[in-house]
Amino acid sequence: MVVNAFTLQRKYPQLQVNDINNLIDQFNEIDLDQDGYLDHNEIRKACKDTGYSDNYDEIRATLKDVSTNTVGKIDVEEFIEE
Repeated sequence: MVVNAFTLQRKYPQLQVNDINNLIDQFNEIDLDQDGYLDHNEIRKACKDTGYSDNYDEIRATLKDVSTNTVGKIDVEEFIEE
């Protein structure tokens, strides 16, 4: 999934293009299968790797709150928004 930082900057003017590019890079590192979405397992692994809670119920609740496009998955725009 190719995401243009300049396009996203119009949607999120409070962020600089450099910041958006950094967030896109972070998203791509977490997106292990490179399908353009973060699922529960990818988020859980990222949380565990960085020392955050990898509690299943907490991650599931967060996914439910954040995901607007696909049930149980977060796309790059949702990742940047949060």
